[in-house]
Amino acid sequence: MLNNTVKCLQHNVFQEVLIVYSYNEILIGKCFVDNSHEQIEIQIGFETNNLQLDSKYILLNKDDFNCIESGDILLFRPNGTIRIIFSENSQDNVLFLTEQCNNHCLMCSQPPKSRNDIDYFYLLNSKLIDLLPLGLSKIGITGGEPTLLKEKLICLLSQIENRFPEIEIQLLSNGRNFEDINYVHAISEIGLKKLLIGIPLHSDYYLDHDYIAQSENAFNQTLKGLYNLARYNFNIELRVVINKINHVRLHKTSEYIFRNLPFVCHVAFMGMEYTGLVPKNSKEIWIDPIDYKDELKKSVLNLSSWGMNVSIFNLPLCLIDKSLHVYAQKSISDWKIKYFEQCEECILRFNCGGDFGTSLKYSSNINPVY
Repeated sequence: MLNNTVKCLQHNVFQEVLIVYSYNEILIGKCFVDNSHEQIEIQIGFETNNLQLDSKYILLNKDDFNCIESGDILLFRPNGTIRIIFSENSQDNVLFLTEQCNNHCLMCSQPPKSRNDIDYFYLLNSKLIDLLPLGLSKIGITGGEPTLLKEKLICLLSQIENRFPEIEIQLLSNGRNFEDINYVHAISEIGLKKLLIGIPLHSDYYLDHDYIAQSENAFNQTLKGLYNLARYNFNIELRVVINKINHVRLHKTSEYIFRNLPFVCHVAFMGMEYTGLVPKNSKEIWIDPIDYKDELKKSVLNLSSWGMNVSIFNLPLCLIDKSLHVYAQKSISDWKIKYFEQCEECILRFNCGGDFGTSLKYSSNINPVY
């Protein structure tokens, strides 16, 4: 899958286009492009002798070409770059709405950018939604911070609901803009049946939460947002990304969740992806998962004993207590999953969700279970 942008070897397309790829011949894909004004046909291949060079074409190297499947949607830019933004055979497709964010979390895997990209991504995703296959059963929405689109997010959600009334949607947000009750009400009016909103809670202690988010008053705004969402009966997933700062209060955080946020439908304790801002903040934020193994066990079993739906994301089974294996999910996107050479000997290999292939550093305690 072309998750990283790649450079074409040659092309004669000089506009940004979304391409719905479909197989034609062994080496050539006929692609129909929607640019809001016309539909044009483009050939994609890796050998020029199989392309009609007097028509629109894109030439890739063979390895990149072989990553493309029929039904994939590609984003081509006139500078000759191309990537898959929807994969027909993936269960982890997302709409990426902005690179901006009103937090600057110390462990953010995709550092925010300050450029004004709201209108660009709104138009791109509106166009993409119209091209998605009608049988689509689930989609994610992420950023940056999607709620920075404000009314444009409501428009996109309405567009999804009109085209896919039964689709499952997971919206990832820091929750701060949901402190506006009118905004929450407007989203509720769309009538989405299967919307899950994932929101991070970094700690039960407001100063830790604000420091990790690198934003003053983030804790209070997020809490107010959570209560507003609960008022309108939204499904909420709380996400606790475990790090060197918050791991010592993990048990207290679990108690805080049970006592103050019992309405959430799911709590996920999450391993950290060592990329983005993490290397820069490594001394402050990085901790080997083996070092919070006991705290994690107490916290998960606490919430479970109180009847709350709790899971563990992004942690290999060998790094957590055996009693927690039933809570561990295969949560890493299919294109990101990494297993190590020693994992081949592990009896838990096929039940394990692995680690992030995008990380630049890993636990030194990843070992096979015999």
